[in-house]
Amino acid sequence: MKKFDNRGFDQSEYQRYFRRHQAEYMRKKLRMLKRYQLGKAFSEIAVYFGIHEQSVRKYINTYI
Repeated sequence: MKKFDNRGFDQSEYQRYFRRHQAEYMRKKLRMLKRYQLGKAFSEIAVYFGIHEQSVRKYINTYI
């Protein structure tokens, strides 16, 4: 996604949010974002986490 590439991925920001949010549902969303940054497709992320692909798209777009 072009918007994601423009914003970039900040590892220190990711770590800060990960430590701050102890709830597993928030950490799961952060892990999805990390996998997307590593180049995984929405469909691969959805299969890995066992959720619908549209949910993955929604979480990533919320970040952007």
